[in-house]
Amino acid sequence: MLTSYFKRQTTQATYYSGPAGPYLDAFTSWLEQRGYLHESIRRRLQGAAQFVTWAHYVAPSVMWR
Repeated sequence: MLTSYFKRQTTQATYYSGPAGPYLDAFTSWLEQRGYLHESIRRRLQGAAQFVTWAHYVAPSVMWR
């Protein structure tokens, strides 16, 4: 599904290899089913991937302070 929104293979590989990777296709489908526009889906995928990556690496250390 990411292939519809990101044409560069390096971009696709980066997103799929990150912590959000296993969930991005389902999230993309969810957005499409709700009628989000192409560019809105791209922005939300970028934001979701960035947030999950941040949470994966930073949040555990913050939670136990």
